[in-house]
Amino acid sequence: MENKPAKPKIDFEIDDNANAALVISCGNCSTATKIPSEELSPDSHIKCSGCNYAFEITADDITAIKQYLDDAKKML
Repeated sequence: MENKPAKPKIDFEIDDNANAALVISCGNCSTATKIPSEELSPDSHIKCSGCNYAFEITADDITAIKQYLDDAKKML
């Protein structure tokens, strides 16, 4: 039986300049990886910047996350 890492924690960040980012804390090594919203696309392959673990995020998930971040920026 393969031992899978714990589920990653997903958060969002918007700075004072209205720059939005997806922040994923790895369930394997706890490293936080920040991806600016403008770098997200449906074909993105997101890996942990600490242990290189490939997060299982679908194209639909990325599209929804990008839309959420774009909408949040408009409300500022």
